[in-house]
Amino acid sequence: MYDALYTYCKVKLLGEKYESELSKLSKRDRRQFLLEKLKEY
Repeated sequence: MYDALYTYCKVKLLGEKYESELSKLSKRDRRQFLLEKLKEY
């Protein structure tokens, strides 16, 4: 349960941090971008 909560919060924080980049991407590309950033952390 904590892993899912951690991932959810991390995605929200990444979304805020990279908001300008994400706004230019399609929904599919946005998801892929966030997954790649999650793997970096």
